[in-house]
Amino acid sequence: MIAGVDVEPSAIRVDGLAPGDTAARPVVVRNDSGVPVVVRAQHADDGDLLSGTAPLAVTYRWDGAAGWCAGDPVVDAGREVELTLVVTMPADAGDEYQGAVGSSVLTLGATQHVGCGAGGGALAAPPGGAGLALTGAQGGTLLLAVAVLTGTWVALTRARRRRRATG
Repeated sequence: MIAGVDVEPSAIRVDGLAPGDTAARPVVVRNDSGVPVVVRAQHADDGDLLSGTAPLAVTYRWDGAAGWCAGDPVVDAGREVELTLVVTMPADAGDEYQGAVGSSVLTLGATQHVGCGAGGGALAAPPGGAGLALTGAQGGTLLLAVAVLTGTWVALTRARRRRRATG
């Protein structure tokens, strides 16, 4: 990250999700660098909980950007944006996810905003499509650790099966 661009919190733990549950967690990216920056994200998942036929879904959205550059938020100097992480356990997740764990790592990189290619400045709204590759100073890893509590999962799975068998 460029000096003066901070991410808070830098790690989030989400646990106890049952099938069909969703959890949202806010993260603030603050730009005290003195120059406008573009914040880019790279996302990687690892672990049994994030693979298989009905894996945990981890998505994110940006709120409060000054504009957009190739789908990435522009954060003016002295301002902040909120990144909301959304974690969803599919309703059809089966017993293979009992006790499963995983991690989802979102690596944020900030570079000075000097324009968005041939068009120059930032766009008013995020366009569709992929963002640009990370360039310049980068870093700032946000680790989202996720785990399912076995006891809760087993109890909910058994209750769901009983409802299916009787209904």
